[in-house]
Amino acid sequence: MKFAFTAVLLCISIITKAQEPYIVEILADEQYPPYSYVEDGKLKGVYINLVTKAAQLLAPTYQVKLVAMPWKRALAQIENGKAFAILPPYKHPELRPFIFPYSTPLHEENVAVYCHRNFNLSIFFEAESKKRPANLGINSGYIILDDKYVDAVENNRIVIRENKSTQSNIKKLLKGRIDCYANDELTITFSLKAESANTSIYKLYEKKDTIGAHTAHIGYSNVLPEQFPYKADFIEKMNSAIMNIKDEHSIDSLME
Repeated sequence: MKFAFTAVLLCISIITKAQEPYIVEILADEQYPPYSYVEDGKLKGVYINLVTKAAQLLAPTYQVKLVAMPWKRALAQIENGKAFAILPPYKHPELRPFIFPYSTPLHEENVAVYCHRNFNLSIFFEAESKKRPANLGINSGYIILDDKYVDAVENNRIVIRENKSTQSNIKKLLKGRIDCYANDELTITFSLKAESANTSIYKLYEKKDTIGAHTAHIGYSNVLPEQFPYKADFIEKMNSAIMNIKDEHSIDSLME
């Protein structure tokens, strides 16, 4: 009788354990409005809303936790095998071999360069330019520049000024400490308006160049895969869930 009772308890324990969800953490850029950012202590944004809705379709097998973190630190966590996934990187498999695979696209972003409307950016791509180098702000850890900009940097016509966040770059742009800022166009316009609230100072800044379109993704760690035995199954289910949510919701409807 005692043996039978013990066996029943063991079976219940095994069943309960089997029903416990996997806790899956995804690191999210804490300063990338309107896609992924912290405001008043809360992680929010288009991609946060999209992935949160998708994660609900993965229950009860998976419980997804989105963790806000500075972008460069989040990348280091992935590279060192200390984290499972990160959002929202662009695809750079050669430059970031520690991230693979990437999820189905969350959204296509357009990378642009904004400067003061009186600033002539085009002359800094001319080989004969004698002007002092232009200071171009980008977010630390971002890979967004094309060959034209890389060439201008290598020839000292443009100097890259990496700053820790979108907000830092916008503040420096408004104060004239950088000449231009490169990032997703919606991120720049959203942040310019937010930083110059109750004024029209943002109207003094305009798009001077378009670098190109990139898709944003959830990127998965390619380091120490034995830590994440559920990786392949999770990716398959999350991709399907993301596509379902995108079919049902526009990007505008996911924006707060």
